[in-house]
Amino acid sequence: MCVPGGRARRQDHNAEVEIVSSVAVGKAWATALALVLLLGAFLTGCTLLPRATTTVAPATTATTVTSEITTTTVPPTTTTVTVTFTAELSGKEVVPPVETIATGNATFTFESAPDRAYFVLKVSNLDGATASRLKEGKPGTNGQGVLILYPGPGIVGPFTGVLAQGYFNASALIGSLKGKSIADLKVLLESGGVYVNVGTLKNPNGEIRGQVR
Repeated sequence: MCVPGGRARRQDHNAEVEIVSSVAVGKAWATALALVLLLGAFLTGCTLLPRATTTVAPATTATTVTSEITTTTVPPTTTTVTVTFTAELSGKEVVPPVETIATGNATFTFESAPDRAYFVLKVSNLDGATASRLKEGKPGTNGQGVLILYPGPGIVGPFTGVLAQGYFNASALIGSLKGKSIADLKVLLESGGVYVNVGTLKNPNGEIRGQVR
């Protein structure tokens, strides 16, 4: 028997079933998608939840040192103690005096080392230099040599520059200081009783001379 409106009720029922099925399928797909996303997050170590970010200044253990060049007007200190004696040479110091344009100067340096000393002998406009000695004697007197500064050879013509220089030890001492020490020479220089003499071809006994002070 056919009930009026039955076909319409069946159609409505079928439509409801289709809608419910579509919703169920949609929920299933949503659930599956959520599971896939969660699985992917688990495998990649990521999280789908929002993260709070905090900015922290990076800590470092490195130390940067900036070096600067500093200047000073204070002269550097030295552990070497020196004592220096000098002599200014000219013809008027010779006994008797000699007329010459030649001049010279000598420097004797005693360092902290007790067994040696250093000297420099410079001359200017000295014609025909032959020899030079450090001699014992007060101003106005002549004496014997105690140290050979320049033994030769003779120089031909005028000469300006360093005639002789170098270190020497006690074995180089002669005359009254033979067999004595560098300290004995220093004592003699301190007494003022020593002079530097330079001879030439024209004045072999001395063309220029200077007392060591």
